[in-house]
Amino acid sequence: MFIKRYVAKTVNEALQQIRSELGRDAVILSQKKIKARGLAGLFGQRVVEIVAGIDEAGSKNSGQMEKVVSPPLASSSPVVSVSETPAPHIEAKRLQSQEQQLQEPATLLQAASVQAELQDIRALLGTLLIGEIDGVRSRELAMTMQQLTGTSLSQTLLQRFLRLHAESVGTNPATATTAALRRLVSEVIEEAGSIRALDPKDRLVAFIGPTGVGKTTTVAKLAAVSRLRDNRQVGLLTLDTFRVAAVEQLRTYAEILNIPFAVARTGQELQEQVDTWSDLDLVLIDTTGRGFLDTAQAENLGKLLSQIPLDLTYLVLSAAAREAEARQVALRLKEVGYDALLFTKLDETILPSLILTMVNELHRPLSYFSIGQQVPHDLIVADESTLQAYFCGGESLARSS
Repeated sequence: MFIKRYVAKTVNEALQQIRSELGRDAVILSQKKIKARGLAGLFGQRVVEIVAGIDEAGSKNSGQMEKVVSPPLASSSPVVSVSETPAPHIEAKRLQSQEQQLQEPATLLQAASVQAELQDIRALLGTLLIGEIDGVRSRELAMTMQQLTGTSLSQTLLQRFLRLHAESVGTNPATATTAALRRLVSEVIEEAGSIRALDPKDRLVAFIGPTGVGKTTTVAKLAAVSRLRDNRQVGLLTLDTFRVAAVEQLRTYAEILNIPFAVARTGQELQEQVDTWSDLDLVLIDTTGRGFLDTAQAENLGKLLSQIPLDLTYLVLSAAAREAEARQVALRLKEVGYDALLFTKLDETILPSLILTMVNELHRPLSYFSIGQQVPHDLIVADESTLQAYFCGGESLARSS
């Protein structure tokens, strides 16, 4: 095999050189970003290095090239054909297979190396798609795929999007990308069940989740809506004695709304306070958010909440959270139990792909979206049209970039 190293400012420039010298049967053996040499080792710019090769029998310019021995390639090294763009569903399946390797026991260094390689493959895939697929709509699909693969959308949902896109192309090619995104959102939400907002029958409602996601503010928003709009008798109860600021924050909201407020430190205090408020229509319970990556902390919370007959428990997650962390928290709190998902900080994320991923994996319905800090205005009931608007905004993702 003839192997040659190409260095260029962009991937496209390197690919053009490869096609010109090696032909369209060449294969990409590796691709990475490096720092070019500058004056006295300084001021070097970031460039792309691609190593490409071609079988000796298939090379038209074999006489003009130096024959080198092909170095052994690691099993995880990508080999991408330059002559044709990989089919999106095949590439997505290959990426999923490689990402599953991260779940196997490995050192942090190995995991980081594989993750970096996957990112390079995604970037190269997007470039190849844009450069090789003909037609405006295919270009739009390629750009959308580039954006989606850079978010927390799972590989399972990426493959599903491609399947829906293929079906939509047959109906109306001009709107296939947007239609596929809307169908994906609609199907995932529908499969998880009806939206689980507060019901008049719900009396004891708890909010669980990691620290910093905005549970306390969300509790205050729902208290304000229930008191001012629905005219319900509401009480605020907090178990979060770990953060003094959380107690004072909720106490202040209770004073503004002129509703009762209490703090419970033990299961007995929790039970006694709930019994004392038996005449209230609704009791909203804020919980501590610390240490849920520690199984013991989740178990302690579960024991505490088991002292009262909860009607509804919301798992509160940030739409801007990292996928791995959100998944771990949800797994730890599964033993505590939760009935629906409530996502905050939609105003802090460009594309809330984590919402679809978690709804699809946890099989729990949505409830509310928190879209800002204002109480009570920035809390809306979750529905598919709202989430579709975030993904499409009336236009495709490609056009919004």
